[in-house]
Amino acid sequence: MSSGDKVYDAVVTLLRALGAEAARGVVYWGVGSAMQNLLAPAVKKLLMGLDLSPTEIERIRQQLLLQTQIMQQQTTQQMSIDQLARLVAEQLKPMLTQQAAAQQYPQPQQSYQPPQYPPVAPIQRDDFRRRELEKDLDHYKSLYRDLEKQYYTEFDPQRREALAQRMRELKEKIAEIEARLATPW
Repeated sequence: MSSGDKVYDAVVTLLRALGAEAARGVVYWGVGSAMQNLLAPAVKKLLMGLDLSPTEIERIRQQLLLQTQIMQQQTTQQMSIDQLARLVAEQLKPMLTQQAAAQQYPQPQQSYQPPQYPPVAPIQRDDFRRRELEKDLDHYKSLYRDLEKQYYTEFDPQRREALAQRMRELKEKIAEIEARLATPW
């Protein structure tokens, strides 16, 4: 028993179980999907702004003519389930042979491998903290210089005393940061 006979027998069994009307629907579906597979690439090509070659147009015309003849044959006569089965089997053969070929040579299963990224240097928290302290130190020294300028230009004794107090606080803060930067990390 050849592969084609097996397909035919399987289709006959299926169509007999479905009944004549459902079998006709299967044929219409097959014709419709064949037309879709034929027209979709041509329409896509036209949408991309490309032209169809004369040979492509002729091939599409012949296929549509063939599909139309199949449809007319369907509507003008009542086909028996055997005739419908033969028609469906012819349409299914290419699909089944492709599937059989794919099953005959299965693709090796590859286990999922997560992507390997190069190692990233860990964040140097000590370096980051050291840079932050250095920025703070520069900021406090700048504030101290500004207060010192104000102190020497101020004539009001109360205001001078307030500036001197603030300068002492900043000097303590600067000394504290310098001491932290001087210790090993």
